[in-house]
Amino acid sequence: MMVVGSAGRLDVDVNGNGTPNKVGLVRRGDTQNGSWTVRVSVGSRVVTATRKTAGWYGSPWQGAANVDGRPGKELFLGVMAGAHTQFFAALAYQGGKLVERHAPSPRGGVWTIDGAYAIEYGWWRRQDEPPGVVRLKRADRNDDCRTFDARISTFRWTSDGWVRKSTKRYPHASQDFVSGWGGFHIRGLQRY
Repeated sequence: MMVVGSAGRLDVDVNGNGTPNKVGLVRRGDTQNGSWTVRVSVGSRVVTATRKTAGWYGSPWQGAANVDGRPGKELFLGVMAGAHTQFFAALAYQGGKLVERHAPSPRGGVWTIDGAYAIEYGWWRRQDEPPGVVRLKRADRNDDCRTFDARISTFRWTSDGWVRKSTKRYPHASQDFVSGWGGFHIRGLQRY
């Protein structure tokens, strides 16, 4: 069993009322077949969420950030890892429970990050933008092994979920241009 934070708890404003909530995390099982359960105290209630993990090593806690622009921070926790790709669930407090806030991407709703020789995959949020705006920066190495097919897609959270606002494509981007795109670049989240 593993816990995060001192005494197994963190203080995060999950429900958006301006007061931190107690957040506890317990991990069970092993690297290949495990799970985690997160518990959040909201007033006199405790809400929980459990997810299975596969190939996850170390603490699943990635951090807490306001990504969708709604009151309260989303909790980001690892659910699966490959050789260098990591997949995360984001939990938001909504309607009195923790619900998964899927990523605005084609990867099955999980928030994916990567940074390797052939790919950069990262999520960005600038503080000078309106709440609820995120960018996916993705670059795949081209067959020439020198350039990348790169895209920057901007998404905005609405009452109907994520909506793509724009995509810019750079079909022959240089290594210098895409270097460092991978990982989370969102205040409150660890990069990798």
